[in-house]
Amino acid sequence: VIERVNEKIGKTKKEAEGLVPGLEKAGKGLANFASQNAVLLGTLTAVGAVLASSYGEYQKYAGAVRDVALASGTTAEESSRLLQVFDDFQISTEDVTAAMKAMKSNGMVPTIDTLADLADKYQAIQDPAKKLQFVYDNLGRSGTKFLNVLQQSSASLREQAGAISDSLILTDEEIRAAEQARLAIDAYSDAIQGAKIALGSFVGSQIVANDNHAKA
Repeated sequence: VIERVNEKIGKTKKEAEGLVPGLEKAGKGLANFASQNAVLLGTLTAVGAVLASSYGEYQKYAGAVRDVALASGTTAEESSRLLQVFDDFQISTEDVTAAMKAMKSNGMVPTIDTLADLADKYQAIQDPAKKLQFVYDNLGRSGTKFLNVLQQSSASLREQAGAISDSLILTDEEIRAAEQARLAIDAYSDAIQGAKIALGSFVGSQIVANDNHAKA
C-alpha cells in the first residue's frame, strides 16, 4: 500500500513539475505584455478611475437634488438652483433640506424668489432679537446657518441663481434616471455579495466535512 501511495505521489509531482514551464512561460508573456503596453494600461486605469469618480459625484449630487426636491415639493430644476446658491455660502445639503421643510410647513414654496423675499424682510427688521426670531420662525432651528444668505440683497440672490451653469441644473427626468441606475447597481452589488456569501458557505461546509472525515 505504501509503495502505491509513493508511486501516486511521485506521479503527481512529475505532473506538477510539467506544468511549471508552461506557467513560467505564461507569466513571462503577461509580464512582457504589461511592459510593452504600460502606457496603454496606465491610460485605461486612469480613465476608469475618472469615470468611476465622475459617476460617483453625479449620483451624490443627484441624490442631494432629489432629497431637497422631496422636502420642498419643488421641481428638480428649482432645487438644483437652491442647492447651488446655498453651496456658494457653504451651507450643507442637510441644513438646506431642514430649512426647506420649515419653509414648507409655514406655507411657503421654497424657491429662489421666496428666499429673496425673506432676505428683504429680514433686512427690514431693526431689532437684533426680532431678526433672529424671524430666522428661526421661517427657517427652523438650523436657520442661523442662513444668516449670511439673508444679508444679501434680493436682486443679487436672483442674479446668482440665474448665473448657475446649465450643467448643474438637473431635470426631474434626470433625477428619475439617476435613481433607476442607483437601484440597478445596488441590486447587482447585492447579487454579487449573495454569490460570495453562498460560495463562502459552501467552502466552509466542505472544510468542515473534510476535517470530520479526516478525524473519523
